[in-house]
Amino acid sequence: MDSFWKGFSCVRKLSLAHRCRTAIQEESISPLEGILNGPYVRAAGAEDSRWGVAPVTTYTYLWEFVVESEHVDDFERHYGPQGSWVQLFRQAAGYIDTLLLRDSTNPQRFITIDRWENEEAYREFRTEFSQQYATLDRLCENLAMRETLIGEFSEPTI
Repeated sequence: MDSFWKGFSCVRKLSLAHRCRTAIQEESISPLEGILNGPYVRAAGAEDSRWGVAPVTTYTYLWEFVVESEHVDDFERHYGPQGSWVQLFRQAAGYIDTLLLRDSTNPQRFITIDRWENEEAYREFRTEFSQQYATLDRLCENLAMRETLIGEFSEPTI
């Protein structure tokens, strides 16, 4: 069964386990049925109205930054896992996490990966926190020589 979980994100695994445990606790299914027909069947795309949950899609966007060498420390401070951007994002409903990657062959090149529960949550954040976002964006605008949106992606979850 361990090979079944390969390729699932941690959030997705927890979501599947929680739904299975909840259904068993509510006695809408037996523990054996939960094992045999639970998240495995749902993950394969089978429909089962007892779950009562429609598939959810996370929203993820990736940015590439090329940073001036003298600004690398400030960049990491603002864009890192405890940085200014993450502190702002955490104030909003629907924010999941941010990952900052540094290129091992070009130490001035970074990728940020920001994940939200769905695109709507991100859009609501941008509306609700537009002033704070613009202020922080202005503060950080001179840290990078180049900033490029790589793309916006969805990760189907159950």
